[in-house]
Amino acid sequence: MATIKMNRAKSAAAAISYALGKNRLKQDTKDWLIEHGCPSESLKNNDRAVVRSGINVSPTHAKVQMKVVRNHANGDTVKNQAIRIIQSFSPDDLDITKPENWQKCNDIGYEFARRAFGGSKFDDTDYPPYQIAIYTHVDGKGHKLHNHIIINKTNLDDNKQWHVENLNDEWLSFRDINDEVCREFGLKIPQERSKQVKKTISERELELKGQYVWKNDLRSRIDQALDEIQKNNISLEEALKSREVDLRRRGQNGISFAFVDDEGKKRISRGQRLGTKYERKTIDDYEQGIQQQRQQQQADEPRNEPDSRGVHAIARRQAIQSVRDHQQHLERSLSEARSRADRIRKRKQAVAKLIKAIQRAIDRSLAIIKQLKANQGLLHESIRQSNANRGRKFGTVINGQWQVLSEHDVISRALNIIQQKYESDQAMETVVDYLRNQNSNSPEKRLNMAIKILENKEHLKLQEIDKSSSVTPPKPFIKKKAKER
Repeated sequence: MATIKMNRAKSAAAAISYALGKNRLKQDTKDWLIEHGCPSESLKNNDRAVVRSGINVSPTHAKVQMKVVRNHANGDTVKNQAIRIIQSFSPDDLDITKPENWQKCNDIGYEFARRAFGGSKFDDTDYPPYQIAIYTHVDGKGHKLHNHIIINKTNLDDNKQWHVENLNDEWLSFRDINDEVCREFGLKIPQERSKQVKKTISERELELKGQYVWKNDLRSRIDQALDEIQKNNISLEEALKSREVDLRRRGQNGISFAFVDDEGKKRISRGQRLGTKYERKTIDDYEQGIQQQRQQQQADEPRNEPDSRGVHAIARRQAIQSVRDHQQHLERSLSEARSRADRIRKRKQAVAKLIKAIQRAIDRSLAIIKQLKANQGLLHESIRQSNANRGRKFGTVINGQWQVLSEHDVISRALNIIQQKYESDQAMETVVDYLRNQNSNSPEKRLNMAIKILENKEHLKLQEIDKSSSVTPPKPFIKKKAKER
C-alpha cells in the first residue's frame, strides 16, 4: 500500500530544489542499493530524483516555469506558494532495488496527482489546471520508494490560488484517490479502513434534529489547530490551548482531548473515539510531516548573512542562476527556430522538385502534341494521295484496237461477262452483288476482282496508264502496226 503526507510550502523553488536534489544522492545510499542487488549502471546519475515527470510543466525547469505563472497572476508574493505531497510505498509492493519499480512509482504518483487536482478518472488526457512536478526518490530512512509531488498553487485557467480551509480534510479525499490509483496499479489496499470520524447513533440523531453535538465541536477545534500548525511555527499543544482544548499523550499510543463545551460541561474523549483521523499515530505522522517540511525549507533556503559580503554573494548566485535559466530558454528557442527553418528548407526543396517534374511533363506533352501534328500531316497526305489515285485508267487491245478503260468501265465489263455466261450460276450472285456494291469499304478489291474476271474470260491484258498521259497506245504497239501495213 501507499501512504501520503500533505503540507504547504512557503517557497516553491526550495521545495523543487530539494525534490530534484541535483548531485545530492549520497554515496552510502548507492552502496546500500548495490549491496542489495541493484544494478550499478542504474545509479550513474547523482541526483536524488531518479525518475521525474510533470503535468503542464517540465520537471527539470519547474522552478522557472512555475515562477513565470505566479508572476503573471501576481501570486509570487503569497505566503505559501506550493503544496507538497510525499507519497511513500511499502517494500512489499515496490522493491526499491529494482529500477523498473522506480518508473512504476513515478507513474503512480503522476496519475494520483492528475486525478487529485481535477483530472478525469476515465480520460487520461484530461489534465488539471495546475503545474505539478513529480520526483521519485530512493534515499531516506527505511529504504522505501517515495515521490515528492510539488503543486504550484496558481490556477492556469483563472490565475486564482488553490485554497482549502482545512488541509487535513483535503488529505482525507486525497487518501481515497491514492488508494484507488494504487489498486489499479496492482498494489495491496486494506479491505476495510477505520472510519475517519466515528459517530454514535445518538450523535447522528442530534445532528438530524439540528442540536448541539459536543464531539463535533471538539473535532472542529482540533481540525483548526492542525491547520494552524501547518501555517504557523507553533506546536499542536499551543494551537489547542488557544482554543481551550487540553491535549494529553499517554505512553506510545494513547492520546486524549479535554475541553468545556458550550453547555458548560467538562468533556474528555480519547482520540480513537473521535475517529482514525484523531488517533495518536495519525497525529504523530502529521506533526512529523510538518517538521520535515520545516527542515527542508531551512536546508534549501539561503541563509541571511550578517555582513554585506554574504548578501552580495547570495545576490550574485541568484543572478548567475537567473542568467543560466535565461540562457537555457534562449537555447531552446534557438533550437526550435532551427528546426522550423530546416522544415521550411525541406519543404522548399520538395516544391522545387515538384515544379521540375511538372515542367518535364509539360515538355513531354508539347513533344507529343508536335508529333501528333506531324502524324496528322502525314495522314492528310496519305488521304490526298488515296483520293488522287481514284479514277485510275487502264489500256488494252479490243478487236485489234487500243482502247482506254476507266475503273467504272472495267467493273461494268466484268458484270456483263458474269451476266452473259454465269446467269444461272448461284455462286456468282455473290460476286455480282459485291461488284455492284457502291458503298463497299474496299473499292480496290472490287477493281482487282473485275480485272481478274476480264483477263480470265476475255483474255484482256489490262495495262494501267497515267491519267495525265495521252490516250495513244504505247510505242511498241504502234511500230508493230506500221510493219503490218
